[in-house]
Amino acid sequence: MSHAAVGDAELELSQLLNLVYQAALEPQDWPAALQKAAHWLGAKRSLLFTPAQGLGEAGFFYAHGVSAEEMAIWNSRFVGTDFWSGRVLERQLGFEGSIFRDSDLSTRSELLDSDYYREHLVRMDMAWLMSAVVLAPKDASLPLVALSNYRGLDADSGFDDQQRDRLALLLPHLSRSLGVMLRLRQAETRAAASALALDSLSCGVALLDGQGRVVHTNRRIESICRAADGMRLEAGQLRLDDADSQRAWTGALHQTLAETGSVGHFSDHLRVTRSSGGAEAYLLQLSRLPENSRFGSLPAQARVIVFITDTEQGQTPTAQTLIRLYGLSTAEARTALALADGARLSDVASKLVLSVNTVKTQLKQIYAKMGCESRADFARLMLSLGAVNSVAAR
Repeated sequence: MSHAAVGDAELELSQLLNLVYQAALEPQDWPAALQKAAHWLGAKRSLLFTPAQGLGEAGFFYAHGVSAEEMAIWNSRFVGTDFWSGRVLERQLGFEGSIFRDSDLSTRSELLDSDYYREHLVRMDMAWLMSAVVLAPKDASLPLVALSNYRGLDADSGFDDQQRDRLALLLPHLSRSLGVMLRLRQAETRAAASALALDSLSCGVALLDGQGRVVHTNRRIESICRAADGMRLEAGQLRLDDADSQRAWTGALHQTLAETGSVGHFSDHLRVTRSSGGAEAYLLQLSRLPENSRFGSLPAQARVIVFITDTEQGQTPTAQTLIRLYGLSTAEARTALALADGARLSDVASKLVLSVNTVKTQLKQIYAKMGCESRADFARLMLSLGAVNSVAAR
């Protein structure tokens, strides 16, 4: 390598490390740091995440080139059980500082024949892996964190020794940065990761506090409200232009805030007519959040999550997708789709000519198979599956 090339590489590493240490104090800068890291390592996608915890209360992810929708699917199906994670455990490579490539975990044919590759990696355009265990702390309050880098289906080969050496240079700096961030700012870290994930969704999402005030919106809702075509943000409140819709929204919000104990599914959905009158209505659904929700560390305590779906975009998955990915029966898939539209259990029972008890039983099976513990989990996953439905069908 020429002196000029060496100098360029050192400058690029210096710029990358500045971003890494900056992200320790400003977690929203991790995607920019990962984009720089991916370029330096010759990767198409880069993912900093908690592979054992998933995306629950103790977990997080920051990404370059990996969507929140795909991470939601991974979280519901593969946490700790995917092909690569299994091989890491078998080969005892899960220690802090470990660096490995796909060739260290399996033969090429073993990977290509795996369900994980055919059902997940292909959709995400991930064909080659180079990963490192950034943190594997003995302190149980801190999660195991990995940095995984990927090349796509169009790459002729995997990561070479030079790129592995570059990752080895980067790894201790990542470890120091994350150690500071996780010890001093665990709550803020989860909030920033969640906010970034919400911004990646194609549906609108708003978080409200215990008084119904808006404390966070994703970019989609901001765009909807700027258009002023049926709803708007006014004095920290979500307002609907139509008087009847506004009264229904106020009632539904009060009911949701007053809920106690466990709940089975969404309260009645609202169809919000656009002021322009020429397009389909928005579909508005809301759910109470538990006090220990991972959104709770945003500036104000989030107690309600609101989903706003543009019904023109067709954001629900197909029955075939639910059957293939989660092993739902045909009847369970029909029920899941009916419930995703916001209908009450009694309405679904009437529509499908079933008893309410049968629908309740199916709903329990749906939750179990899809890895959902609440109606909010179910709604997030269904919206995520709908957003990637067109990609999965290619």
